[in-house]
Amino acid sequence: MKVNLNHGFIKGTLFTALLSAAAYIIAEISFIKKAGLSPVVIAIVLGIVAGNTAGRFIPASWSAGFAFCQKRILRLAVVLFGFRITFTQIAAIGTAGILADIIMLTTTFAIGLAIAKLLRMDRDTAILCAAGSSICGAAAVMAAEAVIKPEPHKTTAAVGTVVLFGTLAMFLYPLVFNISGLSSNEFGIYIGSTIHEVAQAVAAGEAVHAPETAVITKLGRVMLLAPFLLLLSAAVSRGKSGSRIQVPWFAFMFVGVVVINTFVHIPANMLNAVNTADTFMLAASMAALGIDTRTERIKSVGAAPLICAAVMFIWLAAGGIVINTLLLHAAQ
Repeated sequence: MKVNLNHGFIKGTLFTALLSAAAYIIAEISFIKKAGLSPVVIAIVLGIVAGNTAGRFIPASWSAGFAFCQKRILRLAVVLFGFRITFTQIAAIGTAGILADIIMLTTTFAIGLAIAKLLRMDRDTAILCAAGSSICGAAAVMAAEAVIKPEPHKTTAAVGTVVLFGTLAMFLYPLVFNISGLSSNEFGIYIGSTIHEVAQAVAAGEAVHAPETAVITKLGRVMLLAPFLLLLSAAVSRGKSGSRIQVPWFAFMFVGVVVINTFVHIPANMLNAVNTADTFMLAASMAALGIDTRTERIKSVGAAPLICAAVMFIWLAAGGIVINTLLLHAAQ
């Protein structure tokens, strides 16, 4: 993508940055913070509102700035996401936790694609919805978006399903804990291997007194984003006649950042600054997508993504507890 540094580009980029900043402020409101809604999720809502209420007043020249945030800034944000993970953390959850992550990711993604096919969903929406539920929520949707390059409203629809069912899981899981028969630590692994977003893993984990286990297991799933993107790129390229595999280099860079974060000591205040900037960039990318999303386009996607996401949610919640219980007992 060629960047043309004209006034429209600058104003479009600054507008998305403004929405991202507003999302940060809103996310700090006590009841919103308690609900576990991150600036990333709030930003896409602000973008949709801005695009559908003031969209006709936004100059067409600003679209260059929106596209820059949707593509370049998004890829950089995915790379910097690696500073939240270390291989040491992933190893700490043990074989059972790692296997739970792999099994839940692969089965959920396969179920999502199968249901999408039954519902006759288009390929892009199916992949985005399945990626969001099976890996790491909105971040996975955005990373997959960078590979398959769908229309913005399809990405928005997928993010919407993640927000809905991830929030439902965040409140439902602590209630399930009392009848699960699992210890707090074991249930933390279940949360991390099945819940949608990292923020939701924190909230649900705290409710059962196992936030560290839930988050570390969740980060293990996030780490699987890199091989997923490579496989997705290969599959997409194979589907186009005469097309070579488009290597998503940002996936390799993401792994490289995890390596650095594992073996290089980085001061905590510096890590916090990088993670804050990363979330800001993800939010800006989401806001840019929201601006390009019109309600009529969302309606055109229909109810199929919701139904597909609901089936994946049921599998994650019910099938996940069975898988985790079997793996944990086998490891004892």
